[in-house]
Amino acid sequence: MFAILLYFIGSVITYFTKKVSGFVAFIFAVSANVMFVFTKPFTLHLAGFSMGFSLTPLSRLFGIIILTLGSFVMFCYPNSKQKHYYPFFLLSLLGISIILLSRNFVSFFFGWELMSLSSFFLVYNRNSRRAGLLYLIASAIGAYGILVGMSYIYANVGSASFNDFIQNIGMFSHIELVYLFLLFGVGFGIKAALMPLHIWAPEAYRESKDPFTAFFSGGLSKLGIYGFLLFAFVFIGSDKFLTFHISNWLLAWAGGITAFLGGFYAIFQNDIKKLLAYSSVSQMGYVITAFSLGTSLGVTASLYTVLSHALFKSILFITAASVILRTGKTSLDDMGGLVKNMPFTFVVSLFAVIGLTGVPPMGGFPAKWLIYEGLIKSGYIGLIGLIFAASTTAFLYSYRFLHGVFLGKRPISLKETKEAPFLNIFSSAILMFILLFIGIFPGWVVDFFSSVIKSAGFEVMDHTFGTLSTPFGNFNGFLVGIIFIVVGFFVTLLSLFFSHKLKASANDTYSSGEALTNETPYHYSSNFYLFIKREFSGFLRVGVTKFYFSLARFFENSADALRRLYAGSGQVYLWYVIVVWVGMIIFFIYRGGIR
Repeated sequence: MFAILLYFIGSVITYFTKKVSGFVAFIFAVSANVMFVFTKPFTLHLAGFSMGFSLTPLSRLFGIIILTLGSFVMFCYPNSKQKHYYPFFLLSLLGISIILLSRNFVSFFFGWELMSLSSFFLVYNRNSRRAGLLYLIASAIGAYGILVGMSYIYANVGSASFNDFIQNIGMFSHIELVYLFLLFGVGFGIKAALMPLHIWAPEAYRESKDPFTAFFSGGLSKLGIYGFLLFAFVFIGSDKFLTFHISNWLLAWAGGITAFLGGFYAIFQNDIKKLLAYSSVSQMGYVITAFSLGTSLGVTASLYTVLSHALFKSILFITAASVILRTGKTSLDDMGGLVKNMPFTFVVSLFAVIGLTGVPPMGGFPAKWLIYEGLIKSGYIGLIGLIFAASTTAFLYSYRFLHGVFLGKRPISLKETKEAPFLNIFSSAILMFILLFIGIFPGWVVDFFSSVIKSAGFEVMDHTFGTLSTPFGNFNGFLVGIIFIVVGFFVTLLSLFFSHKLKASANDTYSSGEALTNETPYHYSSNFYLFIKREFSGFLRVGVTKFYFSLARFFENSADALRRLYAGSGQVYLWYVIVVWVGMIIFFIYRGGIR
């Protein structure tokens, strides 16, 4: 209760305290986050509804991840001058806390809409109307699916309480539960940017306020995953969810396709935020695939991926915001060589990319390893190949990001670029060390998830503080981490020791030995993967977004044709009546006459 009040009061106060609104927002966010973790069950009586609120192991876990990340993002940008940024940010956190605390559909839906609407105002502005409207329309469609599902449950159960629905789950047939799962899945799938429901994400991530994008990707997208896990393992139950063979199979493959296509489209993006946006779409595909397995390994892998994605993607979006702040540019074609100006930003970005691509010792590796183990155990052999292909695209677009921003030849216009603000580097460094910690001590992470896994009806996998064990093998994160850290330390020492003897110009490699002037642009970034683009040019021309817009044009033209039928003329309407009557007479005569 106090957490909800603190978020609301903070949003009001920050509206009137412009000069110190960032500091005030951060204090209120941290205070509310602490109160959230210790929230006791309470009930509100409003308009004839008794709305219960309490924490469950699942909601507590997602609250810790999402709300803490929101505080980190606020800490990075305590002095944002963007109008209404902090009030709407706090309102979005308020909506999230209501969603996670709700034990009834009414308050859950209210929190969902509050979160969507407040985040809309952090996307929409004069220069991003298309992105804002896409996000608003997608959110409205998702909300409609959730609302229809809620209404169906209320009509049958006679209550909006989660507990009443769970207790009466037996009155719903298998087909009805699949129907409800699909309805709620539309809303949750849109928020998680699951293909083909993802079309809002690239535009919204690119056009949202630069500081907020880190939370948009790292935090808000996780609410879709929370919704899926809530419905599958809290409402339906793990035993019954496993009987959804066709639905689970389709969902697993939808996640795999999302992981692959999201990464595939990311490698061709020139806009730094749009590249990371498609990357986020791809990473959510891994989570969907893992949880749809409906096993202990699958749920553990999905939660592990949620945590690691929240960390490395937040780092990368904070990095992107820092680069945009210092250079004023968003296109990779206009960047390059910034490792000289922003070395600390490069280091945290490099470690985040290591986590994203699933390489030890960062937290992305045990998450990917568990996904593969879960797929093997569940018999999804074909899907393993698709997930592996998706991981390959992750390497490609990650190198595209690092090379386009930090490596290569630096443009003359960026010679005086400054390092990122201290708070950005400090926050990113903390997230980086957490990402490293969960990679070295995977057993601790499983302990962190254990209450959620048990409440979902599964046994916790075998583990120690630094190791994981599955039926197919073991992973010693501590040993692997020590090896990588020691090797990395000695390689760094050697490079520093011999750096004065190894002086080389970057000009020769980029100009093939030709003498170039300083004004000649020769940073290789544009059409970076042109050789791949040529091979798949036909496939790239077929896009989901184009399909949706073609469908919209079809309905628009159909409505326009229907509008022309209503000309507003009495004579025209009289002719319509005559034509209908003549048609009816011919029909009856053909059928044997009028009797």
